[in-house]
Amino acid sequence: MRDRALIEGATAWLEPAGTLEAVTAAVREYAAERPVARPSTPRVGTHLTDRELQLASLHASRRGLTPASIGRSLGLAPTTVKTHIAAARRKYRHSGVAVHTREELAAALIADGYLIADEDWRRQARW
Repeated sequence: MRDRALIEGATAWLEPAGTLEAVTAAVREYAAERPVARPSTPRVGTHLTDRELQLASLHASRRGLTPASIGRSLGLAPTTVKTHIAAARRKYRHSGVAVHTREELAAALIADGYLIADEDWRRQARW
């Protein structure tokens, strides 16, 4: 499982044998060393909520996850997933960006810096 996580882009691995306090401390330490910032200059009108970004990214990913499979893995109803994806698409449409297909949605998310393009991912030898 560790090797698969690292292949998929994980930057660290925590063994699950530690206490909750030890694992929490390790995660906080790691996160403090590597702050993750959302893009500083997204298109006007495309400020996505964290949930919209999460679900739209999963839906637009190269794996092509369905709202039902995303919902199962996150404990959400498929209709909730669809609602958030539709809200993200609506925000892009209002800013003049066509996002009718998964590919168009992925391109918009990449252009705004929310996703990494496949070519950049490969160049970084992530897969």
